Amino acid sequence: MLKSSNEKSMNIMSIISADLRKYKNSYNIIVEKGFYLRSNGKYKDAIIEFKKAQLTSPEKYKAYWEAGWAYSLMGKYADAVKEYESAYIIDTTNLLLKEQIKLLKKRYSIK
Repeated sequence: MLKSSNEKSMNIMSIISADLRKYKNSYNIIVEKGFYLRSNGKYKDAIIEFKKAQLTSPEKYKAYWEAGWAYSLMGKYADAVKEYESAYIIDTTNLLLKEQIKLLKKRYSIK
């Protein structure tokens, strides 16, 4: 019998959750869970995971960038800019990130 897409999603989430329990503080696994949630339209849940990753490894910029993207998808551009700025503080060589901050601030009149 073929599994529905919801059943497949639930199976993947249970595998990810099992991995998280096994490697509780694993930054990459937490970020991957956030990617999965965001790609399935669960932006708030994805942000929670990205925030967990930020707490796990605050010196890594990716979780800040990805949280910013999730906030952008929700239309919360000021929050997105805050996350992008946090990422940029960590990686000042990232010109794409710098341009995204500039674009959002200009387009949505964010200071």
